[in-house]
Amino acid sequence: MELLTLNGHTRLSPSRGDAHNFTVKGGDRVVKDAAWHYPESPVEGLRDLIRFDWNAMAAWFEEDEEVFVHPRDPYTASTSCTVPEGFAEYWSVRAGGETIKDLAWSYKIPLPENVKITGLVAFYNDRADFIVDGQVVSSIQVTGR
Repeated sequence: MELLTLNGHTRLSPSRGDAHNFTVKGGDRVVKDAAWHYPESPVEGLRDLIRFDWNAMAAWFEEDEEVFVHPRDPYTASTSCTVPEGFAEYWSVRAGGETIKDLAWSYKIPLPENVKITGLVAFYNDRADFIVDGQVVSSIQVTGR
């Protein structure tokens, strides 16, 4: 039994190109248009990936453990997709005997409208103190997160 089957449906994304949709089968459940890919996307890094509709699935599991937020990328600490930036890679930082999870992030392959942020690294300034030009920059509490 095929778990992913191209179903002939397509959708256009102005920044990603034409998506080819899949029907996803799992157990007794069949969900149309629950996954798609962009084989001819102008964003080369998306061409070999398949995107799943998180909300179309009853549950997500990673190594027999249910996942309630975005799944981890097996090649980096974690990834997420935000609109309009694209797919972010996150890094944890170990300093002073402490590990701060997902403190920094970068967009290795941002969506075309945001290419200026390619390769830049950002940090959550409310989760650690930073030394800039020899001066300690204290944590700043950010509201709204």
